[in-house]
Amino acid sequence: MSTQLSVVIPAYNEEKTIGRLIRKLERWPRKPEIVVVANGCTDRTAAVVRETGARLIEFTESLGHDVGRAIGLSVATGDVCVVIDGDMLFSPADLEPYVQAVDGGVDIALNRYPMPGMKHYSHMTAVAKRAVNILTDRDDLNASSLTAVPHALSRRAVEQLGWKAFSVPPVAQVQAHMAGLRVSAVHLVPVGAKNPVRKRPKDKSVSRLIVGDCLEAISLLTEQRGARAGYTDLDRKRDVLEVEADTVGVSPDGPPRPPQEDITADPSELTQFQPWTAGRGLAVRRGIVPHSEVLNLAVIPVYNEEQTIGKVIQNVKQSGLNDIHVVCNGTTDRSRKIANAHGASLVCIGEPLGHDVGRGVGYLTRQAQRYLFLDGDIVLGPQILREFVHAMDRADVALNDLDEVMSTRQQAGTVTVVRRFLNLALEREDLGAASMTAVPHAMHREVIEAIGAHSLAVPPLAQVKAILAGFQVAAVHPVNVMSKNRFQRELHGKRHGKPWERLVLGDHLEAFHFMLSELGPRGLFPDKIRKRAWLEKWRKQLEDTPDNRSKLPL
Repeated sequence: MSTQLSVVIPAYNEEKTIGRLIRKLERWPRKPEIVVVANGCTDRTAAVVRETGARLIEFTESLGHDVGRAIGLSVATGDVCVVIDGDMLFSPADLEPYVQAVDGGVDIALNRYPMPGMKHYSHMTAVAKRAVNILTDRDDLNASSLTAVPHALSRRAVEQLGWKAFSVPPVAQVQAHMAGLRVSAVHLVPVGAKNPVRKRPKDKSVSRLIVGDCLEAISLLTEQRGARAGYTDLDRKRDVLEVEADTVGVSPDGPPRPPQEDITADPSELTQFQPWTAGRGLAVRRGIVPHSEVLNLAVIPVYNEEQTIGKVIQNVKQSGLNDIHVVCNGTTDRSRKIANAHGASLVCIGEPLGHDVGRGVGYLTRQAQRYLFLDGDIVLGPQILREFVHAMDRADVALNDLDEVMSTRQQAGTVTVVRRFLNLALEREDLGAASMTAVPHAMHREVIEAIGAHSLAVPPLAQVKAILAGFQVAAVHPVNVMSKNRFQRELHGKRHGKPWERLVLGDHLEAFHFMLSELGPRGLFPDKIRKRAWLEKWRKQLEDTPDNRSKLPL
């Protein structure tokens, strides 16, 4: 027990607990340095601390959440710093596992609270914390976060990140990941039970603060590592959607127009014309891009779906929707012939376009007022399809209401959590985990004109743009597409690194990056509680009085 230990305790009107807490800590054989940051107290908190002999830093003004922690860390001298709150009676036994973890080489030792199955694991703040961990490749941490006490820090973590970083805990945690510090969830202390009578604001101000903190952390991640933070795009051919209006008679950001090229009607003699994009040909049957638009159009991207595409088209027709547009890309089986035999219009590209790009191609090559997007490998019943067609009478974008059909395990899945957090960040909790990533979904042409056809290749980005543009987005009907989506080992297998999952996570990071670039690093969740200005004031006072830090006149 030779490690020098500091315990940092921010306190705001904690006269009922602070004395008992300090006495508990004084009985710890490690004999910690105890630093209490009393801020804005109108009771006897500071007086009680003085009576105990603990180190006191006192502010007459409330600092707001987490600023007191950072200021306490600025003066703590221990090799290990434990951070707790003054309103919870922690014992040395509660805190010892965190110190031992740092002694063993961990830089940041986190509380494992809340764990799966606990009441608060589905709370909006836990969703936000877990999403940050997922997007930093640390799903193993679950919802563990520097936001929660107790936690312990190595001297290296405090010095490398800087004490001010800990004023916004999720930001400090992301900085730690990027810096290569060792972060681990080491022990469970159910802090909810430590203080069951704590009053919480009815306006959810603290919850909104934490959500904003997590967005600020994601903003930092994408600012430092790029819009996708290194996540795969799986060879998407996005350039297909970045076309000039005079190449095929369309604009990626405007309504499609029929090409002027005269193309043969026989699908066995499909004519290639250049350029769709540089070096890439586009083959289209004569009359497939009509001069007159249709009301409703089903767009179905297809790779090699000969086992399902016929039934998919049949069900679309049975739903009452007769205008069907199939986008074949890289097809080497009979999918194209089957689609042609069933009367669908075709646009065929000789190479695979990658996930979701075909949706944009479908929009660019057929005119319609409303688009229903499907997948060629997922067979859905006619009645289901009718629900989405009819939903466009009352919504601009109609999404699959996934919450109604997901199992408990699926609800806790990484992709689901990040989908849910994106909607939460848009203040659309009502959407749950509904996402343009999942079919079926439908939207009006005006939406695509506003967000750009290229956005359809990154569904979460398209969703963010549509919501920020003020379009009415609704989760309209539940469809269990998870059970219908066939498992492909090379896309979904753990041994292969789950590339599909990483693609979707990258898509969400790209969506977050766009949203936070538009709205600021905290999005719709401003920091109204913290007094961040005190961090700089404190830094200057530390410089002025470096040898008398605990007695600064504040």
